[in-house]
Amino acid sequence: KEVLSENEFAVFSKLRECRKIIATNEAIPAYAVFTDEELAGIAKLPEIVANKLSLVKGIGDKKAEKFGQMLVDLYASKLSENETTR
Repeated sequence: KEVLSENEFAVFSKLRECRKIIATNEAIPAYAVFTDEELAGIAKLPEIVANKLSLVKGIGDKKAEKFGQMLVDLYASKLSENETTR
């Protein structure tokens, strides 16, 4: 497995929270949304935007289209939650 930097791991952790919300809302297993490996790939992207998710190994256009915007929106809301709690 690739090793994530401390910063990338923090992003990865937030992405996992977002994935869990999507999986719960869609009533599917979390790995069916994005695998840990895919989330790690997303965490390494310079910026997390829906139209770039299909650049990550394992994420096809259909998966990016179905879950990408939800993940990006939830991630942005998690970031803004952190800003307001400081």
